[in-house]
Amino acid sequence: MSILTFQDFSIGKDLRKGKSVADANRLRELKNGYVTSGKAVKKRPGTILFTTLEPGSKGLIPGLGVFNTFAETSMTHANSLFTSHQVAGSNVDPAAFTGSGLNDVSSGGGYTGTGTPTFTVEIEAVVSGSITIMASGANTTITSAGHPLANGNIVNISGTTSYNGEFTVSAVTTDTFSITATFVADDGTGAWEKLNTFKWKKDSGTYTTGVAITGAAQTLQEGVQITFGAKFGHIAADVWAIAISGSITTDVVHYGDVFNGFLYVAVEYSNDTIIHHYLDGTSPSKIADVNCPNSKGVIKMEEKIWAINGSKVNFSATGIPRDWTTGSDAGNLPVGLRQRGSDTALALGQYKESNLVVFFRDGAQLWAVDPDPASHTFKQSLFGSQSQYHMSVSLLFQDMYFLSDYGFRSISEAVLTESQAEIDIGTPVDEVVLADLPPATTDTPRAVFNPSLGQYMCAIGTTIYVFTVSKTAKITAWAEYEMPWTVTDMAVLNTEVYIRNADDIYKFDATTYRDGVETGKAITAMADAGGGFTTITSAAHGRTNDDEVIIAGTTNYNGTFLISGVTTNTFNIVKAFVANEATGTYTAGTIFEFEMEMAYVDAKRPAELKQWFGIDTVTAGTGRISFKYDPRNEDLVTSELSLTDDTRPGTLSPVEVVSVNIAPVIKNNLNEAFQVDALSLHFEKLGNM
Repeated sequence: MSILTFQDFSIGKDLRKGKSVADANRLRELKNGYVTSGKAVKKRPGTILFTTLEPGSKGLIPGLGVFNTFAETSMTHANSLFTSHQVAGSNVDPAAFTGSGLNDVSSGGGYTGTGTPTFTVEIEAVVSGSITIMASGANTTITSAGHPLANGNIVNISGTTSYNGEFTVSAVTTDTFSITATFVADDGTGAWEKLNTFKWKKDSGTYTTGVAITGAAQTLQEGVQITFGAKFGHIAADVWAIAISGSITTDVVHYGDVFNGFLYVAVEYSNDTIIHHYLDGTSPSKIADVNCPNSKGVIKMEEKIWAINGSKVNFSATGIPRDWTTGSDAGNLPVGLRQRGSDTALALGQYKESNLVVFFRDGAQLWAVDPDPASHTFKQSLFGSQSQYHMSVSLLFQDMYFLSDYGFRSISEAVLTESQAEIDIGTPVDEVVLADLPPATTDTPRAVFNPSLGQYMCAIGTTIYVFTVSKTAKITAWAEYEMPWTVTDMAVLNTEVYIRNADDIYKFDATTYRDGVETGKAITAMADAGGGFTTITSAAHGRTNDDEVIIAGTTNYNGTFLISGVTTNTFNIVKAFVANEATGTYTAGTIFEFEMEMAYVDAKRPAELKQWFGIDTVTAGTGRISFKYDPRNEDLVTSELSLTDDTRPGTLSPVEVVSVNIAPVIKNNLNEAFQVDALSLHFEKLGNM
């Protein structure tokens, strides 16, 4: 008789090899469990329903000793661990572009009029001309035959060697004008373009015409503002429509952190506008500086706030997050100039103390940054790293993890020394992660670092992908947590992980083995549902079919039940009706199942038939164990055995399978702690096939 023992599961879930050739300690499935520092596999913690927040807020930002939420209007949470902040948005919708030229208008301000009008902005005729001669004069004299310019006009000159730039013209004649530039030589070529202008109207009103583009915020009417990104280079008749929303609400909190004792947040509203707020007591709280990009991707580093802005990354003045303008302190990194492919920055991350990582669709960049902008330094391009999921970026010890279009990846010391060995940390589960991509929006994946277990946790919909790392124990193990509801926010406070779904807040609890657990829920009535069922009345109980309830404090209905026939205020239990006691309490929770499936093992004898006749296990709790025995047909599986604790001192549990290889499957859905420490398969060799 031969024995095959497994007690090292440090790799976790790994689908990189086929199921019949993968190493034995590489699991084909690890659901609702994780690998411990002892290389065992443990059932994940359950969750308790910690609180239900008052409707209207969004976000779950830890800071200042509490969780912070955000709403368009003022509100208060009854639970003292949660503080709501009013962050007024803009009822001015983003500008909708029609045309073929520069789409560079951003809208803002706040409409103070009545109704929900639409403002129209249109580029007027673009005035330009060619240059034939440059000559020395008081400054430099430009010849452009028959030009329409007048003294004081602003032009942009291009296509020359020595005179490109923006100038105010003077000394105008029919065919010439002067610019304030020292004469160098007659280039004899080039072009000029007059400062672009636009016209605008409200609804079907009369156009206001001839408005020069300034590049700063320009007010149209009743608080509506627009800002052009460029003063030149537009195409005549390009149009932007700016609608006014009747009412708006907070929709997504993209970023939040404490800066100098106050919260800095980036909030998206129901009309798709994004506004940065600094909650330092200033009213309104939004950042008024026009150079603040009001974007999704934000990070705090080196005493500054950094935010993506197209092909740039803008940064605030040191220690002053409301100032995005002051020269030699605030400014931007021209990241797009160094990027191959798409040059639009999509996400930001921090690597170690002072390295800013800028993510693009086609790669990433590493910058060394400093409170002094003069010390900002480009370090290197990271062509193997890319991400568009700005809330998936999280530090795990000294490495940074993120979700890319190809799966989970990391930036580590190995990458920065040009060894790519560790960049593909997510490849063991790429197969299942890619099935979840792309999500409905790039805002969906939410990641945190769970310090208590050394885990990177990233939620996509109802699934949390969990990567457990222990360098001392040499563990790098993937698992999946399947939650009964969509994770809309996830955060860590005081080393504990909390999840938000709509207004419900849940907390992982190591002593709980159900999800959404509630205790002390009141029963107010019992009624005969017929067929051996009793209907329990519990107002607004919030439970669903197949949840588990444990009833106490009654005469006839105490016990554990799976509920059915759920309505808003009632549910049924399998218990014959006796009497309406109109009292009692219950604990409720949603059952989840731990599942661990091993690869097909063949005792390193791939062509030899074997008789598998017994199994021993070392577990905490009771596992249901079955065996798949033909990798060509995974529907072929044995009946389940039930094994508890350490079975080695007792009688061998029979398996009774004849096959070349075998794949143990272990499950547990009981209301108990469960852990798999080891299992041993007993077999006899029957000879070659």
